[in-house]
Amino acid sequence: MLDEQQLKGSFLVAMPSLSGDFFEQSIILLIEHNKEGAFGLTINKVSEYQLSDLIPQFTTKAGSEPVLLGGPVAVNQMFFLHSSDTIFAGTVPINPHVNLTSTDDLIKRCAEGPNPEYLLPVLGYAGWAPNQLEDEIIRDAWLVTPFSQDILFTGDAAGKPQRAAQQLGIDLNLVGQHSGRDG
Repeated sequence: MLDEQQLKGSFLVAMPSLSGDFFEQSIILLIEHNKEGAFGLTINKVSEYQLSDLIPQFTTKAGSEPVLLGGPVAVNQMFFLHSSDTIFAGTVPINPHVNLTSTDDLIKRCAEGPNPEYLLPVLGYAGWAPNQLEDEIIRDAWLVTPFSQDILFTGDAAGKPQRAAQQLGIDLNLVGQHSGRDG
């Protein structure tokens, strides 16, 4: 069994075998992974909305942030990934560099400013039942890569999966749709 603590805070990069669904060419920050399942947020699927479109109180620079599509579950629920320089009521630390907040406290405080150095608004999430994620990783649906604050918060959204894979020396353009494993 994969070590639950080893995966929390890692990136999951979709392999070519996940073509044709929401997760095609996606990268997910794994927020939680335990015996009850796993929870993560896709960090490279950009919606048509800016944060101020959905939460008009955001009149600061943060209001121009594009809203990401975090996954196909609870698509009307807003989460915020943000740098650890700011803590709000209900903030959950993911690692020393990034926190998750989904409370109104963040909205109230950030609408007035100041904001965390980095702030990513995300609608929806990705979830897995017990052992589902482990099975998908074994079947080569996901490449597990180390967390990088730079990949999470900077750069072109479409390029994030490739940047994460390159941390392991892998070029996703050279990976076929089917792995070399039997079974």
